[in-house]
Amino acid sequence: MSDHFRLYLGPEPHSPYKLQNPARKALPYVTSAEPELYLRGMSSSESAAGRASLRTLRMPKALCLSGMVVAILIALLFLTDLVASLVAPSFAPFRGESWLMDISLIICAGALGAMSWLTFREQV
Repeated sequence: MSDHFRLYLGPEPHSPYKLQNPARKALPYVTSAEPELYLRGMSSSESAAGRASLRTLRMPKALCLSGMVVAILIALLFLTDLVASLVAPSFAPFRGESWLMDISLIICAGALGAMSWLTFREQV
């Protein structure tokens, strides 16, 4: 029978992965996708959860900070419109069309800023 059809499950005789010194303890096998988890000491059963948390480690903080920035910009815009409509209506960004809109959007911006700040404090 030809060697092409024989099934051999053992290691290759000249394999570069064969240990040169059997007395030396081998390191655990690490795939190329998990080196950071390996260095952190996580086991392979934790790898899926660990990889997801490593990828998204800084994302909640960035979203909280961007929420605070947007809240400040919206509050400044509509506060400027409200104040300028009282002092000089021609300089108001929205010409002071609706005080109710200005006040409600300032309150919404304050709520967005408060929620972003409280969530940011939980992250830190």
